[in-house]
Parts: sequence; C-alpha cells; structure tokens
Amino acid sequence: MSASSPISALGDLRAEIARIDRAIMVLVAARLRTAHQAIQLRVASGEEVTNGGQELVVLDRARQWAREFGISPDFSERLFQALINAGKVWTEPPAGVASDLPIRVAGRLTHSTSVGARDPLSGPSHAAAPFRARDARSELASTKA
Repeated sequence: MSASSPISALGDLRAEIARIDRAIMVLVAARLRTAHQAIQLRVASGEEVTNGGQELVVLDRARQWAREFGISPDFSERLFQALINAGKVWTEPPAGVASDLPIRVAGRLTHSTSVGARDPLSGPSHAAAPFRARDARSELASTKA
C-alpha cells in the first residue's frame, strides 16, 4: 500500500478529526469554566443562575455564525443550547484537577487556578505531564508536527 492510498488518506483524515476534536474539547472546557465564573459572579451579586435575555443573545449569535460558516442554524442553536445547559450544571470540575487555562474575570485575563476553577481535561491520566492549554490553532498546529 502506498502512502497515497485511500486507506492511508482515510487514516490521515481520522487523525486530523481527532486533532480537531481535541481542540473542540479544549474550547468547551474553557467555555464551561468561564460560564461557571459568570454564574458565580451573578449569584454573588444576587442575580439568578439563568439569564434568559443573555441566552437569547448567545443563541441568536450562534445562528448568525452558523450561516456565516455554512452550518445549519438549527444545529448551531441546539449545540449552543447544550453548552448553555452544561454551563449551568458544571459547578465543580473533578477533585484534584488543576488548570492554567486563561479566563477573563471582570475584564482582566487571569488563570483559572487563581479563581478556584480546575481543568477537567487534566485528569489523573495526565498527572505525569499536565495539560497546558493553548488556543485551538496552536493545539492543532502542535499535533500536526
């Protein structure tokens, strides 16, 4: 079998999909962590966990982005609704998991460990080499090398 065979090409595509999937999970973890911080700030200031008006803004924005990228707006809305719902129930990551993922609190970039959040991607299986999050492009570029 040559390197350019359909089987080889399929393997390359599957590897690329795996790299993209990991980058997606990095971003989902960062989004959940950031949503958790927003909820903590809202609750601390006496607001409800759910902000229906803000949810509509997020869902409308997701539908708009979907149209820009040629993705089904309905799919995009369902995806973002799932992210919103997950953010409401994702209150504490697994015990003993640390993170250096940057997040914004009150407009300032900080690291999640400085505000008490932990990274769900760096579980016990990564204890020997803790995961250091980068943006999605860096994650994809580093795995292609």
